[in-house]
Amino acid sequence: MNPSRGEAEFKQFLSPRLFGIVASVDGVNELFPMCSGVMLEIERFALFLTVSHYLEDLLKWKESGRLVGAHMIVHPTVNGCGTIPLDFDDLRIYPNGYIDVGFVILPRKHVGEIIRRGGQFVLPQSTDRIPDTFFLIGHASSHTLLRRETIAQKENDKWQLAWPEGFAVSFTRLRFDGKGTDPATLRFVPECSALDDYGGTSGGPVFGFRTGALIRDYEFVGIQSKQVTLGPKVTHLVATSAPFAVDVIREFVMRELLSQS
Repeated sequence: MNPSRGEAEFKQFLSPRLFGIVASVDGVNELFPMCSGVMLEIERFALFLTVSHYLEDLLKWKESGRLVGAHMIVHPTVNGCGTIPLDFDDLRIYPNGYIDVGFVILPRKHVGEIIRRGGQFVLPQSTDRIPDTFFLIGHASSHTLLRRETIAQKENDKWQLAWPEGFAVSFTRLRFDGKGTDPATLRFVPECSALDDYGGTSGGPVFGFRTGALIRDYEFVGIQSKQVTLGPKVTHLVATSAPFAVDVIREFVMRELLSQS
């Protein structure tokens, strides 16, 4: 695939495969902390895969009573975006203490709404082809604009509600730079990106392509989890190997969840 040609088609193909969670939390520095991720089907379970550290934060916010609410982000088109309210009483959240990839099992009503809105699942296929082009797709929280609504006013004082006005998406071309220092991680150098902060892209999928391949012949390579900076510049992005993460999760699902069914 040549990403310089058919860029619109390329983005349109990948956008429905990007998901995320945005939370409203009391008492945190980031007004609306968010993550990125993908949907997979493993052993008949519909799973949302993202970074484990975000899921750990979600559980802490919920247990402490600071979590006001959370929504799933869906992108049926490049410029289209919608959110689905999440009912935490129906979610099963599984962080992971070994790798920075966890998952959420969604109830059927959420999965049905995702499909109805045009979201698509990622196929965790792996082939002998070695990708030579890599892209990270994720939510750029620093570029997400807020919509504010005044709900009350007294003289010069205003009380406002804020909510994200759409969700900015980043398509970042990456250069592979070897293995990371943590288990099953990969290092990439971001190229041709306007981002100086990759907040919100954590959990975003890294897709790999082989020159001359069709867009649909993608490889699900990694799940981005960390940025490495030198001064104000992001020098590297770290991702957990997607095939490794999927194998770990599949083993857990088969051992723990299927035994409970």
